[in-house]
Parts: sequence; structure tokens; C-alpha cells
Amino acid sequence: MGAGASASQVREHVEGLGNAYQPYGTTLEDNGVDGALVEELAHDDRAGVNATFDDLGITNKLHRRKLLQAARAQHGVQPDRPRSGSSIGSVEGPAIAVAE
Repeated sequence: MGAGASASQVREHVEGLGNAYQPYGTTLEDNGVDGALVEELAHDDRAGVNATFDDLGITNKLHRRKLLQAARAQHGVQPDRPRSGSSIGSVEGPAIAVAE
């Protein structure tokens, strides 16, 4: 799914992530989220990503992370890597400590 993907193609891709993501597919399509917007999201900073998810009503932090990972993977964007001794979790903040 590239930048030229339609909103319905984005929906299909998101729904393919699993049953828990089915409602997001409809939400994304209803809001006209297409491949170009997904590409922009993949390159956006944390504040922009969170604002977009807030606007779409996607509140589950684990789902936010998975959706962002999928967007970044589709557009070849390297994920943020935690530093040794730092924490990883949702897009919004730490949840799991990484052992050194």
C-alpha cells in the first residue's frame, strides 16, 4: 500500500492486522484516510501522530503503536529505537522497561 492507495485500500490493510483493528478500518475510510495521509503520518512526529489518533478516536495505546508501526513499515520509515536502559511502550509514553 503506497501513497497512492485509496481510503478503501487503507481500510482493507488495517482490517488485515486482525479482528481488533476492524473498527479502525471503517473509521479511517469514513474520514478519508488514504495512502498519502498514511505516508505523512509515518513521517510525522509524536505530537502529530497523537493528534491524528485523537482526532480519529483511536485511544488504545497498543493499537496506536501497531498502526504506526504498520504505517512506517509500508513507507520504509525506520522506527524509533529506545536507547539502552530506556523504556518502550505506546506512542504516548513508556510502559515496559528494557533490561540492559
